[in-house]
Amino acid sequence: MPKVQPQNDKLGLVNVYPQKDGSNEIEVSFMPDPQMLVGEGKSQAVLALDASVSFMGQYGVGGGPFASIKKPNFVGLTAKEIGKLLCNCVRSSTAHGMYWAVAPAGDKVEEFGEHSEQGWDQQKIAGPQREKWGRGTCLLPILQKIAGMSKSADWTMGVIITDGKIDDEPACMEYCKTLCKDLVERKEADPDHRDSLKLVLIGVGSDVDKEQLERFDDMGDTFELNYDLWSSHPNVLSMEDPSELIEVLFGELVSEDMIIASAGVVTDRKGKVLLEKRDGLNAKFKFILPKGEKAFIIKVTTDEGEEIIEQDCSSVI
Repeated sequence: MPKVQPQNDKLGLVNVYPQKDGSNEIEVSFMPDPQMLVGEGKSQAVLALDASVSFMGQYGVGGGPFASIKKPNFVGLTAKEIGKLLCNCVRSSTAHGMYWAVAPAGDKVEEFGEHSEQGWDQQKIAGPQREKWGRGTCLLPILQKIAGMSKSADWTMGVIITDGKIDDEPACMEYCKTLCKDLVERKEADPDHRDSLKLVLIGVGSDVDKEQLERFDDMGDTFELNYDLWSSHPNVLSMEDPSELIEVLFGELVSEDMIIASAGVVTDRKGKVLLEKRDGLNAKFKFILPKGEKAFIIKVTTDEGEEIIEQDCSSVI
């Protein structure tokens, strides 16, 4: 599936799916809108990066005296893109960065600041600076950290990236049972209050325990918690290409049910209508770009007028 670099900052993803007849199915996702996600309340986002010994190589660290080529810092490059995306999800336009599974037992958290998009671009992300790389992978400390932060906000998203097996699963499950009960009570006390905490657990690489991550994903049903706390994704292949993780997060943040404008129409450059939405333009949609066409135009109608977004796809078509 070829991906196209969006030419307009309002577009988040543009994916191209070639068809047998020479046409292309185009999938468009707009950038997340904090107003739609969290309304007027206080919101915050956290990116937590695994800093256990097994993940050092992905930071471009280690390899020993016999390593002939130093690996790039894939975590640093990808984390910057995720951090910038999370900035677009909250009203503060900032996102917190943290390393987890640090210290010898892998049971501590090291924060590296709250950053704007520009701050994420400038931030050095090379692993823990104060603590040692962890030889264990304990999830509970970062879980408790993010849950504690959520008490002071109306909505909190925590994105947690790991490359291996989580050592303290039973303790995490017990903690989450209590946490979910508290979150349900908070929601019941205010019927208009939306779910206030969402955790996204992303497993990267071939050593991920997929069954374990699926147990986190199914936790609500397993323990009848009445709260969908976790969303787990155990099948991300590597940190080398940010687009795979970005797409996972777009799936969590942007849905076809979200309406981002009162109306919209998609045409080719010749003006042929490819998609028309008179009752609301969705934040995510698909359409067919005919054979031979390499660009499309979105005309968006809002209360403030009309905006035109043009996207060239010739790099992949």
